[in-house]
Amino acid sequence: MSLWQYARIVWARRWMFLMLFAAISIAGIAFTLLQPKRYVAEVSMLVDFKPDPILGAVAPGLVQPGFMATQSEMLVSENVAVRAVKRLGLDKKEEIVKQWEEATQRKTPIDHYLAAQLVKGVTVEPSRGSNFINLTYTAQDPKMAAAAANAIAQAYLDVSVDLRVQPAKQYAAWFEEQSKVLRADLESAQKRLSDYQQEKGITDDKLDQETARLNVLVTQLATAQAGVGMPGLSGEMSVDPQSAASVQSLKMQLSATQAKLSEISNIVGTSHPQRISLEAQVADLRRQVNAEISRVSGGAAVMRGQNQRRITELQGLVDAQKARVLSMKGARDDMSVLVKDVENAQRAYEGARTRLSQLSLESQTNQANVQIMSPAVEPATASLKQLFKGIGVAILAGLAVGLGAVVGLELKDRRVRSPDDLLGLEGVPVLGVLRPAGSKAPVFRSLSGGGPPAGRRALPAIGVS
Repeated sequence: MSLWQYARIVWARRWMFLMLFAAISIAGIAFTLLQPKRYVAEVSMLVDFKPDPILGAVAPGLVQPGFMATQSEMLVSENVAVRAVKRLGLDKKEEIVKQWEEATQRKTPIDHYLAAQLVKGVTVEPSRGSNFINLTYTAQDPKMAAAAANAIAQAYLDVSVDLRVQPAKQYAAWFEEQSKVLRADLESAQKRLSDYQQEKGITDDKLDQETARLNVLVTQLATAQAGVGMPGLSGEMSVDPQSAASVQSLKMQLSATQAKLSEISNIVGTSHPQRISLEAQVADLRRQVNAEISRVSGGAAVMRGQNQRRITELQGLVDAQKARVLSMKGARDDMSVLVKDVENAQRAYEGARTRLSQLSLESQTNQANVQIMSPAVEPATASLKQLFKGIGVAILAGLAVGLGAVVGLELKDRRVRSPDDLLGLEGVPVLGVLRPAGSKAPVFRSLSGGGPPAGRRALPAIGVS
């Protein structure tokens, strides 16, 4: 049926509709007015998104899209309500305990029963476009309304702290155990490294000393092979006898004496005493030169033999030292694996200790990321919101009952009140519409409103006297 048809039905049965509407509405309003007064207390809380002082960054959960909705659900959770019940001390009041015994026969824990009753008066409304959460509590006692609102808000803060602290404590205990295991692994790796170093005799200082000794031996070998700088070998015992200092000195004396002999030979004769003396000196110097050359040549040969033996000895020492250094380097390469094991164990242990220290600090915090901006105060007057809500419900109930009654009666006893009522009936043509004589109501010429249906002719309206 169309809205116009419903309107005709209501108008036709308007007295019945008005009676039912008035009766239901008045009864509902009276019931609402007779209800005890309700007092509403409100707490305003701010969810803080600033970086955590311990983590140094915003906690990952704070930036999730559903975080505010989660906090709203947490405020009406059983865990928060149980804590609020304990804060209010409701489980210690005799009249409440008796009420609990009568209602549950002690089958339900009293704190859970009271938590379920307490949550019924809670309303949580997150502010749109901000980080504020408004919590209201409705009760018949204004003191109870304010106390319950504050208790729930504080219990919510305590739960928020516990949700952060308890996992941190559990993780800290786990990291404590892991740090002990990692410390044992580090000590084991260090012991293996120390045992290997002692077995092979490898230390950084010793390897450096052996390498320096090898360099010294190589230098001495190179010097010996060059034939210079050997201990006990002087300049006059050079490998070349002619270049010896003593030979060169005698040759210089011989040359000077020969020069004097040549000069005096031009002046005096062969029998002159001075000439004879100089000739004797020249002959003596020549013998000394030859003797010195022979002596130097023999000493050079001896030194060449000694030098060769020295070279052979140094070569053996160099080869042995090279083998020792290479062996130590090979062992040191093997030792590098153990060193890596120690370094890895050290990093793992330090990482665990760092995380343990961070979790230990976090487990000791007592600050939540929510702050109470305005605590609840005892309301001075009763809330009109519940009153208006009850009156509105009573009026809507009256309308629903009245409309349902008149429409139900109409459907049970269907009547034709307009041509539109015949549209749903097949085989019932509309021949015309009659109206009382003298009535000014419009005459419906056709069911479609624009003319008679196809194949039909509308009859003229017939006045009825």
